[in-house]
Amino acid sequence: ISSWNVASVTTMKQMFHEADFNQDISGWAVGAVTDMSMMFFGATAFDQSISAWDVSSVVDMSLMFMQSPFNQDISAWEPNSVTDFTLMFNENKDFNQNLCPWGAFILVTADVFQMFADTSCADTEKPDLTATTIAPLCKATCP
Repeated sequence: ISSWNVASVTTMKQMFHEADFNQDISGWAVGAVTDMSMMFFGATAFDQSISAWDVSSVVDMSLMFMQSPFNQDISAWEPNSVTDFTLMFNENKDFNQNLCPWGAFILVTADVFQMFADTSCADTEKPDLTATTIAPLCKATCP
């Protein structure tokens, strides 16, 4: 699976939904993907690094890591096209990464409803998109 050519794939919606999957997919070229909603929702084991993924074309990340054990650093992602972050990490009891760098990319019109609710984040409130520095992004204070 790590060698799959996914360069032309535009949707990964529910790809690993409720799957018992924990393989290396860090090398996937996901630059054409626009929908990652529910991709790992309920996945029982996935916790691999995907920090190098180009998510600049993704529009929907809703429920992406909901109820999964994912807790990797994805702070280098540039989610500048995402309009829906709804419940992205909701009920992911393991997630507690600092996503402050995302503040430079999140659209002020994005839906961030319960993005970090019921996680291990230092601050689980939804980000204030009207603030000069968008926060909190799983961390109470962003520089």
